Amino acid sequence: MMEHNLIEEDFDNLSCPSGRKLPNGWATLTIDTSLMSKEQLDKLFQAEQLLLDIGVHFDTGYGGGGRDWELDWSLSGATLTVRPMECMAGDCKSVAVSVFGHWQGTSKRIYAYTYCSMECLRKDLANKRKSGWILLAYEK
Repeated sequence: MMEHNLIEEDFDNLSCPSGRKLPNGWATLTIDTSLMSKEQLDKLFQAEQLLLDIGVHFDTGYGGGGRDWELDWSLSGATLTVRPMECMAGDCKSVAVSVFGHWQGTSKRIYAYTYCSMECLRKDLANKRKSGWILLAYEK
């Protein structure tokens, strides 16, 4: 067995013996199961099994009315990419997000957009109304 003095070694030159690359971020996806029927819960567990069947593995947890998918160091068979949330108003693209707008598009689908300020939300409101979009609600 090879010993390493990690304090003195260059961490960038160390590699995992399995060759596995760890994800560049992590997330916990919590699925609210408190109002799910038995059939819906069965479908959730079937979805997890389908992912396992194709080689996607991650830790899971259950409690407090939710099923957690831990997309962290335990994730294998898939890649997790973490991106900052950007302002969706035109060309602003600020990552300082503090306002969320919930929109209904012309297809009747609901979208959630992020904004750095109420000023940017108002600017986007004018543009989206011209295209037939409806602002359903906003949160700050």
